[in-house]
Amino acid sequence: MQYPYYNGNPYSGNFLDMNAFVANRSREKTEIRKLGNCVGLAVVLYLVLQYAYSFVMALLGLSELYAGSELFRKGAEVLIIILSILPAFMIFGKKMKKISGVAEPLALSKPKSGFLTFLAFLAGMASCMVANYVTVIFSVIMSIFGYALSSPDVGLPRSAAGITVTVVQIVFVAALVEELSLRGYVMGNLRKYGSTFAIFCSALIFALMHGNLVQAPFALVSGFAIGFFAIRTESIWTGILIHAGNNLFSVVISYVGEFFGDNVLNAVYSATVLFFLVAGGICFVFFLRLTKNTQKRESSMLTNGEKIRAFLTSPAIIAVIVIMLIITLQYIAPIEQAVS
Repeated sequence: MQYPYYNGNPYSGNFLDMNAFVANRSREKTEIRKLGNCVGLAVVLYLVLQYAYSFVMALLGLSELYAGSELFRKGAEVLIIILSILPAFMIFGKKMKKISGVAEPLALSKPKSGFLTFLAFLAGMASCMVANYVTVIFSVIMSIFGYALSSPDVGLPRSAAGITVTVVQIVFVAALVEELSLRGYVMGNLRKYGSTFAIFCSALIFALMHGNLVQAPFALVSGFAIGFFAIRTESIWTGILIHAGNNLFSVVISYVGEFFGDNVLNAVYSATVLFFLVAGGICFVFFLRLTKNTQKRESSMLTNGEKIRAFLTSPAIIAVIVIMLIITLQYIAPIEQAVS
């Protein structure tokens, strides 16, 4: 007897009847929707906590200090990142773990191979450079249709203390917290239903959480690459290293432009991007050859398309998409209005 598709291939056998097959498919879809609801609620809680901390600062009369002191502002942003993203995903991550049955979704152990991690880092940085170009192309396409894209102004402190806190915030805290949340709790629990599915969904949520179309395309492409290398090396630390490396590159380039002008900026940027594209491309080839036999066999009864649809049709995910689209609209304007 011929049964429907199992992992993209026709499945047939005498030990599994059609009713059991359909029941298992339905169970998987239900589990994925429950996990989607957990992820969506985690994002909503993260947004609520962000606004709550801003409200508390206003109640304490710290709004003027926040606006006037770059050091206080950056220090507060560090705390808000830690106290909003991580708690939200930790709370709902526990629920996700119960639903998925994954014993340890967070692969925080030391990478098994330092050499593979090195290859993955350079290959991951090359992927981030490609993601930058994807972002530029997307922005150009939007401009052709008459729209200018923008993103929140993060500000660049010029004092030594301000620069130090900025590096800590963007390079270390953001990379660690976001990877633990998105690649750890989200991707780690969804991986039970397939690596590609888990990587895509975690990258999509990563992109949505940025709330603007300047950062979102980059986050989607780089998030997919980071998830891929984290899974292939079996360690979330690989993702943290790539994320931190990209953020460090961004901070350094920003300050090069701030202190040395556009000519130096263009020269440094071009040379760095060329290095990562060439060196990372070579490392990517070797990385694929060395890890081609490390992929685990997946046992999902759903196609990737079915799994993604189940995830995206979760009520909480739909709510998050709507909320983030509303936030994103604040950073899209007709070119005439943006210029004026």
